[in-house]
Amino acid sequence: MLKEPLQHMWKLAPLRAQVRAGEYIIAQDVQCSSKVVKRFFKGTLEELRTLKNKMDRKDPLLPPWNREFCWYEVIDETKPARIFIDIETVHGEYDTVRQGVEQMISMFKMVYGDEYLWHVADASNASKISFHVVGGPLLHNLYHVGAAVRRFSLWAHENRESCAGLFDNTGAFVVDEAIYTKGRQFRLFGAHKMGSDRVLMSSTPWWEALVNVPGVSMEQLEIDGSAPVSTSSPAKVLFREVNGSYQRVSTIHTVRNHMTYGIPTFLAEVVRWLYRYDPKIQTYELAFNSHYKTWRMPSRSTRCQIAGRKHKSNHVWYTIDAMSQTIHQRCLDEDCAGQVHVLSGCTEWDERLHAVCPYVAQQNSSIVKQQLGLTYGDFLRVQKENGVYIIHSTRPSKAFRPNLIVWKQMPENIVLPCEIAIFFTSDKVYVSLGTLNSWAGDILRVKDFGPQSPEPFYRIVGKITQNQPVPNVVLNSQQREMLTYLSTHES
Repeated sequence: MLKEPLQHMWKLAPLRAQVRAGEYIIAQDVQCSSKVVKRFFKGTLEELRTLKNKMDRKDPLLPPWNREFCWYEVIDETKPARIFIDIETVHGEYDTVRQGVEQMISMFKMVYGDEYLWHVADASNASKISFHVVGGPLLHNLYHVGAAVRRFSLWAHENRESCAGLFDNTGAFVVDEAIYTKGRQFRLFGAHKMGSDRVLMSSTPWWEALVNVPGVSMEQLEIDGSAPVSTSSPAKVLFREVNGSYQRVSTIHTVRNHMTYGIPTFLAEVVRWLYRYDPKIQTYELAFNSHYKTWRMPSRSTRCQIAGRKHKSNHVWYTIDAMSQTIHQRCLDEDCAGQVHVLSGCTEWDERLHAVCPYVAQQNSSIVKQQLGLTYGDFLRVQKENGVYIIHSTRPSKAFRPNLIVWKQMPENIVLPCEIAIFFTSDKVYVSLGTLNSWAGDILRVKDFGPQSPEPFYRIVGKITQNQPVPNVVLNSQQREMLTYLSTHES
């Protein structure tokens, strides 16, 4: 029977409960039938280095599951942590991204000082650019590290030209801002993923590039002064610049008992449908993409409809487009990059988001003397009966003609479209003018009725995204929430 070198478990929580001071938890990729899973073990730095030496010597007494260096540091959110950053893209130029990494480190040095070491590991190949960075000051925990990275992200987005190396050819930010959450596993320098030949190459040995290290730590608050918490939302979703300072703008909704950042009410049922389709979606990590105007939903599932099979370790993810009512499955696998699978069968879309938007008439309380172009003595009142606005006039019905002025200004805040009629009290004649769809001029005549239909909501969205003037229209709560996302999540 082979000797098990260190205590190990398939589940992380029980092992975390047994960790003593000075011990680290390592996650190891393990091939289990057709998929890759994690096995966890703990030990002191000395014990882990001894185990790694045995792996390098191909010690036959090692258990089969722990003979490849597929190690990840399980970062303890209760302990101090150095800044750690994951950079990757499949749509960039290697030299450009590498320069971006060096510039990023220089910016952190300007903020925290030059006395801290920074270590870089490179796992790039012909199809993917990938770097890991560890270093800088010791912060209170990984949540404070997330706050530091989000501060840098906001600065980089404000200075895109000088930070061109950190944005790939699609305009996406190459720094992964979603990794600063509880239970995060960060691949060690020199390690590779199971089934992959991409090794994190570096002149720095893995034990000198650990994230959780002992020492005196410092605080790093969010850019709005709030205490950092576990979140995978990027800075551009969480914060918005208002009058020279940043304010938190991300809303929080509860879906499937998870805290979900940025799920609007009109997508709640769609998210529930997607959960029934894929129970491994991570609703608490859903984020709005301000560039594509869609929502991104990660998943722990490796079942890919693009490849028609399960991947060994790469997960799928989804994009939700509320305006076109489509859901696309995408994949992190290199062979599936750039391809999509369209999901069908979702009938949970909120149709209120696509309701037409009627125009709103202007309001003026002094209109009493201006109705129908008549004098004060000719005008009685405007009355709303059964949804119809009825204009009462003392003139005879023979005054009715196509050029008759109905209103010079609207008598109240009337929501269009609406039904309009005139009642001539002298000869008791009732004339229905029909539906008033819109009104934008100074004078409204009988012949002007129905010149324009209400605006479809997609046209309103198009005008906003193209920075065009938006007409004064009535929006329902779902449409107002959508416009809030478009205005507060600017790219």
